[in-house]
Amino acid sequence: MVLDWRNWWALEQESHPSDQIRMMGRLRDHYDPLWKLGITTDVVRPTTDLSKYRLVVVPNLYLISGEAARNLASYVESGGHLVVSFFSGIVDERDQIWMGGYPAPLRDLLGLTVLEFDPLLPGASTATSLGEATLWSEHIQLEGATAMETFANGEPAVTRHASGKGVAWYLATRPAPDAMAGLMGRVAREAGAAPAVPGLPEGVEAVVRVGDDVRHVFLINHTDQAFGEVPARGVTLRTERP
Repeated sequence: MVLDWRNWWALEQESHPSDQIRMMGRLRDHYDPLWKLGITTDVVRPTTDLSKYRLVVVPNLYLISGEAARNLASYVESGGHLVVSFFSGIVDERDQIWMGGYPAPLRDLLGLTVLEFDPLLPGASTATSLGEATLWSEHIQLEGATAMETFANGEPAVTRHASGKGVAWYLATRPAPDAMAGLMGRVAREAGAAPAVPGLPEGVEAVVRVGDDVRHVFLINHTDQAFGEVPARGVTLRTERP
């Protein structure tokens, strides 16, 4: 998952179409479904080498440098799967508008242009083929991308665009949590992003750390329920038993 501190600062400045977009909330919108699926998520900068990741998620990258845009494009062209949310690719690292139509530095990668922002008032929602969505909507013109989900008026709400060997998804709104969970699960399956330990009970998190000659699996029970057995193979460090 991509997080950029300069973008965080710029995203929450005044004089934007909406004052309801907050970085931590947007990160959780994307992170929580992956966590519930058991998919371990790193948090990285947009210029990080992304080649080892099967799926990269970019929530609201309003501020993006040319270097970062090229890095994301290279990742997808090399076979990566990318998810980008609305109000991204708007300004450069100096907080100056990118010319060429929104989201200019990501326009070719995403296969679309955003014609108009249509933020929603607090408490308001908009209908989509995924169900009700909140916070934001956009009017999109497709330029090679395919509409996977639509608003009630038939305009694209979620798009998918093949670029090189990979795929770039774009979310033009904020789906409800259940719909977002279904969408992120669908994208993760297509990307081949799987849980570190499949089949764990709900609320049990698995985190894997790998050294030169050993693999440690940390199982964290976030519930108040005891689980006698879990589908993880190995030797417990405390008892040295299978």
